[in-house]
Amino acid sequence: MCVTYERFCCCCCNVVTCSKVFAILGLIIGILIMISGFLQLTVFNSSQLWANSMPHLAGLTIYLSFAYEIGLDYTGIIWIRIVITVVCMIADALLLVGISKKKPSLLMPWLVLRMILLVVC
Repeated sequence: MCVTYERFCCCCCNVVTCSKVFAILGLIIGILIMISGFLQLTVFNSSQLWANSMPHLAGLTIYLSFAYEIGLDYTGIIWIRIVITVVCMIADALLLVGISKKKPSLLMPWLVLRMILLVVC
């Protein structure tokens, strides 16, 4: 029996179905991240939040201190997070369209972006 990409992925379904699930989950999570980012921009005062959030963000203190040293305040970090989220959502949408239309060239932006994020993060 031959195991191909159409018959085996994650022991339960094929690669196409798993890819669609990952793309849809990426879009849903991206929407939630964008909503939380815009809520943080509109609800909170950035100078008070920056001063008060540093002790509570134990895992992100190095990143936040680096961003603060190059001149970004908390709103700048939120905007960067929103832009990265939009780029990831565009790649997820291209993945979903590429899967449904069977065009491999539309899968490449998602693959390249995920490889870059894998190396950076």
